[in-house]
Amino acid sequence: MKSGAEDSNGEAPRNPQLEHLLTSVLGDVEIAAVTPVTAGASKTIDIIETVPSEGGGDVSRAVLRAEPLPQADPNGMMREAALLKEAAQRGVPVPRVLAAGRGGDDYSVPFVLTTFVDGESLAPRLLRRFAQEGGGDDFARELGGHLARIHSMEVPQLLDPAGTDEHADWHGRYRALGVESAAFEWAFRWLEENRPQDIGRTLVHGDFRLGNLMVDDGRVTGVLDWELAHVGDPREDLGWVSAPPWRFRSTQPVAGVGSREALLQGYRDAGGTDIALEDLHWWEVLGTVKWGVMCLGRGREAADLDDRSLEFALIGRRFAECEYDVLRQLGWDSIEAGYATARRTVADAAVEAAAPGAATDATLPSAGEIEQTLTASFGSDYGSRLQGAALQMVLREARAGARMRAHDEELLAQAGHASEGDLAASIRSRSGADAQAVSLTDAERAAIDALVSTRLALANPTYLPRT
Repeated sequence: MKSGAEDSNGEAPRNPQLEHLLTSVLGDVEIAAVTPVTAGASKTIDIIETVPSEGGGDVSRAVLRAEPLPQADPNGMMREAALLKEAAQRGVPVPRVLAAGRGGDDYSVPFVLTTFVDGESLAPRLLRRFAQEGGGDDFARELGGHLARIHSMEVPQLLDPAGTDEHADWHGRYRALGVESAAFEWAFRWLEENRPQDIGRTLVHGDFRLGNLMVDDGRVTGVLDWELAHVGDPREDLGWVSAPPWRFRSTQPVAGVGSREALLQGYRDAGGTDIALEDLHWWEVLGTVKWGVMCLGRGREAADLDDRSLEFALIGRRFAECEYDVLRQLGWDSIEAGYATARRTVADAAVEAAAPGAATDATLPSAGEIEQTLTASFGSDYGSRLQGAALQMVLREARAGARMRAHDEELLAQAGHASEGDLAASIRSRSGADAQAVSLTDAERAAIDALVSTRLALANPTYLPRT
């Protein structure tokens, strides 16, 4: 048996443990290729192509999803395997489980081996196809039907049957990070004051969105990545797939392609309970807040780890997108004007920086020309695009960051607050009081608009919904 890509001597490097695992599951096969899948994955994922050892047979593909480290939760992959099997019995399209293990003699780390599912999972490509071919509401109805079937599943023994209070849990995680965002403090207060009535608990997928769905010809061929499945409110999944972070700046709410009405119709038609639009809205707001806390967590990892990750650092700066989105969800129309003003400030600073100075030697390349050449040299692969984005962010900070933040501090002072942390603490202290006490002054709203707009314009001055 042979496996992997060829080494410098023309021979394929061997992975005896993987060979043994595949032979025990698939019979006498040879590994023709192993292709890592890395885009956005939190686990090690490899697509493995095999052929019969005797030759002459067709290529078969399997997917090995494994923990990156041996000390990971030994039951995690066993939970995923149990969920995939139960989902298949309920009619949810999922890969077929071939084998799973806790890590040990069969494989060094916890793993699950499944069949390969054809389709596309990259959201930008899927959004382009739906925009060109239509069918977005049909797709949203299909998603609703799959969620109703997921919510009817039995809870595996390896899952905690009690679940958690999502609002309290994510507010606690946010507070533990020590970040002071007045916008998020206002969002958490709104969530607490507008919590919908309980409708009971079911199994929920926990991360149901484009990126975790394989789609072929406008239909779902596989629901993937069950690692966040838990017991909770079924509206959580419906709100998550409809939240702004998973619309990818599309104006269509459900996965960026369909309507809420179609999603809820598909959910009802497949046996799900009737969900009110205002309740779905609450869960969409919580979905935005959850993703924001996740972004902050990634940013903290990038800052704290010795082996710093540029990708995690950039994800951390995406927190500003969630601040902007959640304010729009809560009806703050003024944030759009604030962001437009901040974007103009960033653009003007770039023009100023590119203007030739009086002492510039005309025979030498300008700083702007060097910047363009450097950016062009990065290439088009994922890592190079990250480097290019990071460079542009650093330049925006250097050119405009200080003056924009000085303006924000002036607005905070006019609102009667020494810092954003002071304003956030003031909002926290108002929670639970009467409606008049928890309202914000016009000056406070202006300060929050400016703070969020500054962060977003410096991190991403092109963050606007697509029309």
